[in-house]
Amino acid sequence: RSTLLFLCIFFAPIFWYIVSLSMIAGVQWYGYREMQHGKTTQIIAVTNVTSYWVGQARGTLRMLSLPLRLFRFESIVRSQERILSIVTDVVASERSATTLVRESREMAPLILSRNEPSTNSVSPLVVVDRTRLALDDLTNRLGLADAEIRVLSSEDGFLFTLPASKRVIDRLQKELTRGLSAARVMQQLVTLYRVTAGFDKKKTYLLALQNSNELRPTGGFIGSVAL
Repeated sequence: RSTLLFLCIFFAPIFWYIVSLSMIAGVQWYGYREMQHGKTTQIIAVTNVTSYWVGQARGTLRMLSLPLRLFRFESIVRSQERILSIVTDVVASERSATTLVRESREMAPLILSRNEPSTNSVSPLVVVDRTRLALDDLTNRLGLADAEIRVLSSEDGFLFTLPASKRVIDRLQKELTRGLSAARVMQQLVTLYRVTAGFDKKKTYLLALQNSNELRPTGGFIGSVAL
């Protein structure tokens, strides 16, 4: 009976840690599918549920870390801590992405409308700056997650040498790299828009419309101009 009790005490944290990781994977997969279809209404709920299970996993890992380190399995503890850190950065990225979507929806009517903004509406400059800050935060979080998963994929732990694990890690790394590249492009566009849209001072631009069928040194015959 004492042996059974010892086994239950020893294996219960391991079982709960596996349950926690499974819940994290399932919830994040659901959130990923939702974002692929352009649905962001459930992302906050996804991040809250994921954060809860990350907390469960961290607490369980703290219980397991001492015996694992005593038996010289410190590399396992380190890799699991890195996985939870990656998930934390991904969750923060999802929250930043949700904020970015909200700010973008508010910014689009302001910068595309021909009408003067009303006195009660938010200044376009404020919305652009808020969008830029959300993009900065998103870029930083994605960059951290991308750097950590590169370190994780370079480690020689048994779990990460399995073909299934390597496929998951490679796919996650590709998705993070793609998201990071898109965020950096948007970051540059928002920064450029703030400079060129006349927020600091009035600016006038000359638009020259050229006809490429009538070659000229500048590229074509300038048939129309606009200010």
